[in-house]
Amino acid sequence: LYCVYKNIALYMTQFWFVLYNGFSGTSLFDNWTLSMYNIVFTSWPVLLFAILDRDVDPEDSMYAPSLYKLGQQNAYFKSWTFVGYVANAFYHSFLCFGGVMMAFQYGLGWQDGRNADMIPVGTVVYTAIVCVVNLKLMMETKSFAIPNLVIILGSVAAFFVFIFFWEYLFAWTKVTTFARMYSIANDMFSNKNLPLVLLVIIVACLFRDFVFKCFSHFFYD
Repeated sequence: LYCVYKNIALYMTQFWFVLYNGFSGTSLFDNWTLSMYNIVFTSWPVLLFAILDRDVDPEDSMYAPSLYKLGQQNAYFKSWTFVGYVANAFYHSFLCFGGVMMAFQYGLGWQDGRNADMIPVGTVVYTAIVCVVNLKLMMETKSFAIPNLVIILGSVAAFFVFIFFWEYLFAWTKVTTFARMYSIANDMFSNKNLPLVLLVIIVACLFRDFVFKCFSHFFYD
């Protein structure tokens, strides 16, 4: 379900952008950046989650066979659970896209006074999505360990390393394919207001999820 959620969360931002640009068919994201989403920036945390996460201790699972009935009875996977994940993905994508667009509309620009065009705005939206979906997985983890934290933060860090590398690739090679990402990382990290915008968007997305998790833990677990 998480894999469904994280992909809908990303690609629904394209849907909101289509409504914004009059169905022009233009993509909000750079193609290479988009393709790295499921290869690097969100794949390794899910893999480690599948290997390490436990909802009960191994000893308890051996001495309580009745626990396996919950899986056979689909106690954790129901139609409403699926709908909830999809709705949450819609909600997070809307907040990430709408929050970034509102920030740029009401004064978030680059330090030299230039207005950001489509690809820089899309890169900021993409940054928000990568941070939100990785932190969301952290909230879904039941048996949290240091490797989980390292791989989640490492995946987010890998994105920032990638856009720095992608920025200077044009300067090194002079290949026009890479020109659209030139100077974007420098513009993003030189903007003192951008971290605050991203923090507000991330908190707005995950606060409701955090409250719901706490409520479910104390009253239903």
